[in-house]
Amino acid sequence: MKRIDMHFHTTLSDWSRDNNEVIKEAKGKWISFLSATEHDIINSDLTLSAQINWIKAVNWVEISAYDEKSQKSLHLTCYSNNFSSEIIDILENTREKRKLKIRKQIEILKNNWFNIDYEKFIRFYKLKNVNIDNINNFHIEDYIFQHEDKLDKLLISLIWKKLEKWDFIAKCLKKWWEYNHIWWKQIEKYEPSVEKIWNIARKNNYFLSLAHPNFTFRNDIDWFLKFIDNYQDKFNWIEINSKASKQWVDLIIDTSIKYWMILTFWSDSHQKWRDQKHGDLWDMNEFLTEEIIEENFEDFLYELTKTK
Repeated sequence: MKRIDMHFHTTLSDWSRDNNEVIKEAKGKWISFLSATEHDIINSDLTLSAQINWIKAVNWVEISAYDEKSQKSLHLTCYSNNFSSEIIDILENTREKRKLKIRKQIEILKNNWFNIDYEKFIRFYKLKNVNIDNINNFHIEDYIFQHEDKLDKLLISLIWKKLEKWDFIAKCLKKWWEYNHIWWKQIEKYEPSVEKIWNIARKNNYFLSLAHPNFTFRNDIDWFLKFIDNYQDKFNWIEINSKASKQWVDLIIDTSIKYWMILTFWSDSHQKWRDQKHGDLWDMNEFLTEEIIEENFEDFLYELTKTK
């Protein structure tokens, strides 16, 4: 069985491992293919390093996009041997707007009982070798839980009574939270539409995969089915995440067969810990057979040859 990972993150986007650590582990575990799908930034250095070490690798990026029809955000993974300046500009704009959102989010938190200083927040992650040009809400959550001693004790007790510890970002920093007027900060929409990304992909012969449907759509199967129906002609591939349930694995496989999509895989490794959404590097989904993985991976490699 070939060991692969077509979706994971490094310190370039979500601080899990740096490029050298990834390559060292990949060589030790005889990984045959890897592709870092950083958030809105291309990790070409890792691709080059892998190839130098006789590991197959391609440039890939996880693009933040917006579904205009449902008015919801989602992620698309996109492959190219040579990304155009048009895509590079979109990625840079997304990162800049996200940084602005984080600064404004911290200001809101500071004005409502969270004693967080933005400059100290930035220095904290610089010392951790985090790419501060790609910070997001998860960094705010991580920072809060590593500095509980500096937070209002009454606030902490109130939050923890109502929330699981790592549920803060999902509840308190999202617009659908019941008290979003307290901590949620809305800024001008900055994510490119699915249609815009698809038009660029079609023009440049890129491949698009719908990333981790199992937690993009969560339990909203109807949204997933409507999304696929709306965009069925715009996606070459669709991803099975290492943490996807059997229900989601079966649904994604059925979808790939119905619409002639190739399956991509896997861990979406972010943190140094495991949770219900993110696996560790090279994690496999327990509900997939080796035959399905091998077949789709070979189809994937064949499609890549057409782009050269």
